[in-house]
Amino acid sequence: MPFVEVILEDGKFSQATKQALVEGVAGVVKRVLQSKPEQIRIVLYEIPAGNLFDGSKTAPGELIVEP
Repeated sequence: MPFVEVILEDGKFSQATKQALVEGVAGVVKRVLQSKPEQIRIVLYEIPAGNLFDGSKTAPGELIVEP
């Protein structure tokens, strides 16, 4: 049973966009891994912008994206 985790910025994408993403990811997993759709698990994590950091930034609080 394949599991796919996707991390998104919170509030950035509509429910319809997330649904399209899930359908696209499921289609790729089905095709590449030859999995049955009911066996595919996809988890979307939505992270607040204030909790997203770029590893190249060394100053505390230096965000990837501005909230």
